[in-house]
Amino acid sequence: MKSTRAITIGLTFVAGLYFILDFIVPPTFPGASFQGVVATTTPASMVVRSGTLPPVTYPFLGQGNMRPQILLAERDVEGLPKLTDVPLRQVGPGTLATVRIGPFAVKSVDRAAVVTAVGMRVSLSPGQKWIEGASNEPVAVPRPEMSLLIEQADSRVVRTDPGSIELIENGKRVVHHLGNRTVVMKLSRYGAGSEVQLDEAKAGDTIQIGPATFFADNRDAAAQFNLVVTTMAFGIGLLSLGMVHSRILIERRPGWSLSVFFFAAVILGVTTGIGKYANSGSQMRAFSDFVVLRIISSVSSAVFSLLAFYMAAAAYRAFRVRTGEAALMMTSALIVMIGQTPFGFYMTSWMGERYSALWLPNIAAWIFRVPNTAVFRGLVFGIMLGAIATALRYWLSMERSAS
Repeated sequence: MKSTRAITIGLTFVAGLYFILDFIVPPTFPGASFQGVVATTTPASMVVRSGTLPPVTYPFLGQGNMRPQILLAERDVEGLPKLTDVPLRQVGPGTLATVRIGPFAVKSVDRAAVVTAVGMRVSLSPGQKWIEGASNEPVAVPRPEMSLLIEQADSRVVRTDPGSIELIENGKRVVHHLGNRTVVMKLSRYGAGSEVQLDEAKAGDTIQIGPATFFADNRDAAAQFNLVVTTMAFGIGLLSLGMVHSRILIERRPGWSLSVFFFAAVILGVTTGIGKYANSGSQMRAFSDFVVLRIISSVSSAVFSLLAFYMAAAAYRAFRVRTGEAALMMTSALIVMIGQTPFGFYMTSWMGERYSALWLPNIAAWIFRVPNTAVFRGLVFGIMLGAIATALRYWLSMERSAS
């Protein structure tokens, strides 16, 4: 028991430490980060070579499906090979990658080139080949009305140019030349922002750029760890509940009818889940759709409709200004609600650009981006840490309530 408890404490501590650092450490290093409004951008590019063939240059111009897609060879959870799409900053000279462009619809074929549905002429460069978009199989001769991809497989990256960006910072235009590990974060009024590629940053967007941190590229590892532990905990928890309800049925304890309902619900849920993958039109699929669309959806709607009354009552009690906390909540709610409407802009725009930080829409955006994000992250951290600890306790048979 001591060893299992030590394992639980150790794994929970490591997972909790990761989530803490992930929340504290931003995606980019604060001391080397810059924030401003996009004025202009210089596109990034990548040069690759297939064997001894001449190198091919791929510009990143943000032209929809003609934008290069960089794929690295990896293995999935079953050990099977797969191609994973990665951003330009995760590749460097010497990286073995597959580059794809498309898909695009072929309108006609003209000599060694094809004409797409939008009138663009596309031809192959050294090392490239046509790939059918639906099957990902090589195509010897393109034909009209086909969906094609251009692929250059197993090529070595010769060099990369991350490009540059001109930002308006405090009324001044500053040009920043991006590095190979630079992250471009598009900031949002409703959150901390999300990573975008340089060609996806448009004029007028508020962005933050800076070197990537370790945690920015390893969130998936923590998410997969939590997924594995949670999945095993669900399975062990289901078996534990089955053993508990089996004893209740055998001993005919009070409330044994609820145990019968438990087993019936488990069988119904498993059957419905399996039927989801049955062929369309089969009885199994029809049964699964009936349970999900007619029973679960109706019950969910009824539950949420009942919760709406509780939420309204709770909001009424919370907005009664009797304490300082209630007054702060009321003030924040009014600012956020009015700041989302044009009326909020008209109320405060008279102060001019010099005091634009005091405009209600900007104050509302700051509330969303800073205090609200901090509280939300704290809640998510507590939930994740508690879920990991509980899952490990179930996994290691330390939860007495389930035995």
